[in-house]
Amino acid sequence: MRKAKRTILIAMLILAGFVPLYAARPARSKGKLKHPTALELLDKYAATADKFQSFILKSETSRKINYTGIQTIVEPKAITEVRYDGDRCFVKMLQWGKRRIKSKEFIPKEEADCVRHLWDGKLWLNYTDSERGAEYDRIKINRTSEGYKGMSTGLDYGSFLRGFFHGGKKGRIDSILRQENSASVRADMEKIGESDCYVIEADTKHGKYTFWIDPSHGYHIAKAEIQRNEIQWYNHRMSRAAPKDVRQFYSLKDVRFKKVQDVWTPVEGHVEQSTYSPRGDALIELHHVVTDITLNPDHDTLGSFEPDFIRNGALVGVVGVKGIKYRWQDGQVVDEDGREVDVDKLIKAESDKVKNPKPIRK
Repeated sequence: MRKAKRTILIAMLILAGFVPLYAARPARSKGKLKHPTALELLDKYAATADKFQSFILKSETSRKINYTGIQTIVEPKAITEVRYDGDRCFVKMLQWGKRRIKSKEFIPKEEADCVRHLWDGKLWLNYTDSERGAEYDRIKINRTSEGYKGMSTGLDYGSFLRGFFHGGKKGRIDSILRQENSASVRADMEKIGESDCYVIEADTKHGKYTFWIDPSHGYHIAKAEIQRNEIQWYNHRMSRAAPKDVRQFYSLKDVRFKKVQDVWTPVEGHVEQSTYSPRGDALIELHHVVTDITLNPDHDTLGSFEPDFIRNGALVGVVGVKGIKYRWQDGQVVDEDGREVDVDKLIKAESDKVKNPKPIRK
């Protein structure tokens, strides 16, 4: 009887919580979650960015440029179409507004200048048409891709939304930072808009970089800040020596994202670029909005990289060939007699003249 009463008492104490059923476990500490490394974040960024290897992109850009050294403000506007397939590239740009530094001329939108650039994998050309007629149109031809490379970093093309930042080493930012191997991730995430973002910092020979990576929008760049000195900025732009005491500050902010074919992509952003030098400062503000984008179009069917927009009779200049001008006729470069000109042979002949100049007669 006593044994039964004792058993009932123990059971009651257990239910009341006075006697532990199991030994108490020590509480686990809640430490901070481990952030991805800078390289892991760059991998995630690249995985999304690489999905945009082939596209047709249309956009609108407005700029305000204040040159304090000559006390003038330029406010050009542009509508741009970019076609790209991972190698070949076509750009069409309509430009209007107050565009020239030393002129008060204002070009209305309905009279916008039209400039086209094309790299078809073999030939680079720049084409400007004229309201005065085809004979006043101008084409510049180059057999190298140097001109095309500049197209990937132009401010007006919105390339900063795709990781190409104007004024420094050419290439997408993840590729640049991998080569430097100096990137690190801040301990704390920071909020940009409604998103918690990882912050990558890198101090490189090309400048100091800070990027805010947004994991909720495909690990794209939600904000960026770049600082460069005269060497870092100038040696990628000019062959001559850099001026002293030049500094450049570059920022990207107010980035808006949109899903395109189930892939996040940046479609709007605001850039501020300040260049300070003893000769005067240049302050650039640029706002870029993507109005339409098509991923993986059939470029061959569309003829995206065909020079069919060039009018017969346009004047042709070949880079590296001085003093001789040709014309464009039915997709070919021709001489004054209408005979087709082999551009490759022409460039090679001019190059040989430079390498092996004729001896000067005494």
